[in-house]
Amino acid sequence: MSATERHGPLVTVPHRRYVLFTGRLADYIDGRCGPFDGESAPVPAFVWPADRRWCFTSDVDTHWAGIGADQAAVDRLLNSSGLDVVQAMPTERPPAYR
Repeated sequence: MSATERHGPLVTVPHRRYVLFTGRLADYIDGRCGPFDGESAPVPAFVWPADRRWCFTSDVDTHWAGIGADQAAVDRLLNSSGLDVVQAMPTERPPAYR
């Protein structure tokens, strides 16, 4: 893997800059890919599979993560006993620190 592939291109959105990493999630978790060279990798801000059936988002400024998926996948998350899941409504503000 070349240095460019390892570090990836930068993507900038308002108030944030991200490294775009493409690869297997298992490789990222195992530390075999990404720009962290043996350091603990932070939780990615965005994750989605090649088929784009779902998307995971997280940010350093919030205490929650968002997951976009079809209703069946959302229902499985809502019914999982080991997770604290709340269904978001597009017309409501997301939770914030108070």
